[in-house]
Amino acid sequence: MLAEERPRIARELHDTVAHSMATITVQAGSALHVLPAAHDGAVREALVSIRETSKSALGEMRAVLGQLRKGAGAGSAAPAVPEGLGLSRLPELQAAVTAAGSPVRVSVEGESGPLPPEVDHAAYRILQESLTNVLRHAVSGSEAEVSLRYAPDSVTITVANDGCVPGDSPGTGNGLRGMRERVTAAGGELEAGPRPEGGFLVTAKLPRQAAPLPERPASPRTGAPA
Repeated sequence: MLAEERPRIARELHDTVAHSMATITVQAGSALHVLPAAHDGAVREALVSIRETSKSALGEMRAVLGQLRKGAGAGSAAPAVPEGLGLSRLPELQAAVTAAGSPVRVSVEGESGPLPPEVDHAAYRILQESLTNVLRHAVSGSEAEVSLRYAPDSVTITVANDGCVPGDSPGTGNGLRGMRERVTAAGGELEAGPRPEGGFLVTAKLPRQAAPLPERPASPRTGAPA
């Protein structure tokens, strides 16, 4: 595995575990809170949600670790992104965050279509991290609004929530840094910060075509004069 692949693999592991474990933590806390007075149906629903989130986390972790193993082989290279982690997973992500206590509304404008795998993956991870921040930093029960706007040459993603815990800010730490790295690698732009009316807003504009790969310096020919 090339040395430059290691930060990307580490970022994939961080993003997968950070989102899934944050969701599990909030859901478990909700289950404990309602346990004394809830009917069996409510308890069962919370426990099923916890179980499904855990299974999803395990599946994502296996996919990323599979990359790591493939990349370690002689002469092999890890695929650009884990398979199956794109915008097609948005309904599942929406359901998980809603079940954890923050309702998510999704709107789509324009004509959607297939995206390059690295752009599709970056879009999913931006949504995942943004909604994780809603769970971590927003007032319990705060609603999150997700918008996907498709243009012929770009897709714009916005995630807004309507209230953060006083004194708490999602605009620091590895999560936002990771989002910026993803957007930059995909050739897009990212803006993130508090909204004037309260809450937090993330806006990412990604190209509908993959960013060109950086050129590598040519290797010197064998036997060529130094």
